[in-house]
Amino acid sequence: MKSNTLFHHHYTKEIDEKKAILTRQNLLSMILFLVVSIWAYIFKDFHLCEEVPIYLKTVLGAPPPAYLVSLSLVGYFFSTLVLTLFAITKNLEPKPQWGHLGYRLAFFGFYAMSGAIAPNFMPVLLLGLLLYALDEYHIWAYNFIVYLLFIHPTAVHFVGVCEAAY
Repeated sequence: MKSNTLFHHHYTKEIDEKKAILTRQNLLSMILFLVVSIWAYIFKDFHLCEEVPIYLKTVLGAPPPAYLVSLSLVGYFFSTLVLTLFAITKNLEPKPQWGHLGYRLAFFGFYAMSGAIAPNFMPVLLLGLLLYALDEYHIWAYNFIVYLLFIHPTAVHFVGVCEAAY
């Protein structure tokens, strides 16, 4: 019985370490997102295309209209939402999502090019924070199920009943 207890202790410690690493990475990514969001709010009236030299404007072309950037923001939000909800329902292991930080910050850049950060600041901020909260829930839910399955074998029946409902 002692070796079984050691296994549970070691496995619990491993689960806690993985959860802590993923949570720290997710929170660091969210902090960076908030820092850039504060910076974008400070410069919300900045129009990036007005600062670009003429020869570069001819090469790059016209900035994207704000409504197209908003459509792509909505598309990004729903695609990320569906993929994260799918991963939660299938109990897939959460992975670090550093690439999403770039996607979420790119919308501030696109709105800066079109000169529309001010009216679109809150949607970018709120959708970004909502996706970070969903990522954090995914980490919590995955570790909760793993904990139930491997640490408390009596909970296997409960989890099996829940999975049968799908």
